[in-house]
Amino acid sequence: MATSDLAWVIKFPIPRCPKCGKEGVEVIGRLIGRDEMPCAYSCGGTVDLRPDEYRIFLNKCVEALDHIRPAYEKLP
Repeated sequence: MATSDLAWVIKFPIPRCPKCGKEGVEVIGRLIGRDEMPCAYSCGGTVDLRPDEYRIFLNKCVEALDHIRPAYEKLP
């Protein structure tokens, strides 16, 4: 799975933190290849990024970015 510059610009939802219950967002580039993320609100919780549904959604978004990358690279 390639990562384009778009992956470092486009924000993606992070599942709800099991400790504080808040949802966060992060750029896709930081999510690719990770199994977990610290809570975006620094509560000390760890968010699991391994559920199949989440992985499928993230992978489809990365594929979509790969498809639009040629048009993005032509922008001035």
